[in-house]
Amino acid sequence: MEYYATVATCLFIAEVVDRWTDRYSLYEFWVRKYIDLPTTFMILFIYAPAAVIMISWYPLNGSWKKKITYILVWSIFSSFYEWTYLKMGYLYYPHWKWWYSAISYPFLYGFMFLHLKFVHWVRETFRQSSKPN
Repeated sequence: MEYYATVATCLFIAEVVDRWTDRYSLYEFWVRKYIDLPTTFMILFIYAPAAVIMISWYPLNGSWKKKITYILVWSIFSSFYEWTYLKMGYLYYPHWKWWYSAISYPFLYGFMFLHLKFVHWVRETFRQSSKPN
């Protein structure tokens, strides 16, 4: 439940953000602005599995230090991954800077893990309220 809800929410938010960045040509992928096989591949086989991996290893019950370190490590990895896409020509920036992404990743991942915590809380609350007295 937590995986499904969090990944679906993240994919939805990513799609909305991508449509707005397309409108202002902030950055462009090699994938087209309409749905096709490469775009579908990118969404389903890169974004979703990466989110599942991130959620799987997240130290939900760990200390704040572990959580912040985890988010920063993934942010650095994502920034490097984006940089490699940029250097390979799969991504280009008409009106964007690489460091905008590097700064935004910790906030995006922080939101994703807050959402995960929220879904976890909703699930536990539902379990508690559905238990027979």
